[in-house]
Amino acid sequence: MSILRDLPRFRYLWLSKAISSAGSGASRVALVLLVIPSGSAAVTCTLLATMAGVLISPVAGAIADRADQRLLLLIGETGQGVIYAVMAIARPPLPVLLPLVALASLLATLASPAGKSSVGRLVPAERRSQANALLSLAMNLQIMVGPAAGGVLAGIAGAPAAFAVN
Repeated sequence: MSILRDLPRFRYLWLSKAISSAGSGASRVALVLLVIPSGSAAVTCTLLATMAGVLISPVAGAIADRADQRLLLLIGETGQGVIYAVMAIARPPLPVLLPLVALASLLATLASPAGKSSVGRLVPAERRSQANALLSLAMNLQIMVGPAAGGVLAGIAGAPAAFAVN
């Protein structure tokens, strides 16, 4: 963990990825809880929309290599934030919700390789394995912490609260 103390620019990248990943996991659970009353087809469509990024994942790395990585991160993270803020405030119906979820997934997929490839600029070669391990931990927060947080938030204050936190 000393790398987070020693390299503030990497620390900021790591914090943004950790927070974003946990928020994405929370939102995914909140989405499912939100659409359950609409039936199993709505849940299936919603989960498929969260996987839209898979469609562009084969080219996401190539895009990140050719684009300004900071700009790509900024667009990806800010775009997701705006989308989830709209979902929290507007509470759109399912036909509007699904494209928003798919767009957020696409933005997350585009931003992911830009964050990973930024490690080379931010971290000295001898500490890159440590940095990459911490980035993997940050991404795993989506699996470990996010769903629990999303379930608690959605249960206490409703799905839009989980979207707002994300």
